[in-house]
Amino acid sequence: PMGGAIFGDTIFACRDPLQPGVLFYTNPGEPDSTKDINQLEICSGSEELMNGCIFRGHCYVASNEAWYEVVPRFGYGYSIVDNLGAFIAQDTANKKGLYSPKAMVVGDKYIYYVSYDGVYRDDGGIAECISTDLHSLFGHDRMDQGLLAYHIRFDKLNYSLVLVAMYRELAVALFH
Repeated sequence: PMGGAIFGDTIFACRDPLQPGVLFYTNPGEPDSTKDINQLEICSGSEELMNGCIFRGHCYVASNEAWYEVVPRFGYGYSIVDNLGAFIAQDTANKKGLYSPKAMVVGDKYIYYVSYDGVYRDDGGIAECISTDLHSLFGHDRMDQGLLAYHIRFDKLNYSLVLVAMYRELAVALFH
């Protein structure tokens, strides 16, 4: 789940296997309750939502193909009685999705994440690749078949990004 005080006490969640493109949320200002309408279809079911974050006061959710910004509907004629829901999703310029749900970390200046073709950083605009092409580094077959997991974390002590890729019998660590 993801959440942020910018939207009051609303908690967001994704990754329902029966509704892979839907973002769920609690009642705004009431994080201990929800309604059936508190769900927002961000993308089609063929594009799976992976994770989300609050960055610089904005709420983002990422699929395996792109990033979206989730904004309150208040400026768009929201009313509790209209059953439209409290949030809407907007496309962003970032069309490099997450490789896996844990393949991202939020830093002070950037969101760092792993996509299918590299490690990226995004400041809320267009993503910038900060790695070599992962297909050339690990090989196309391994990216599609042998990769078990990606994990990405931000080492605040050394201000470095650590990416660990786990294969069946191999662990590779990249430092940027």
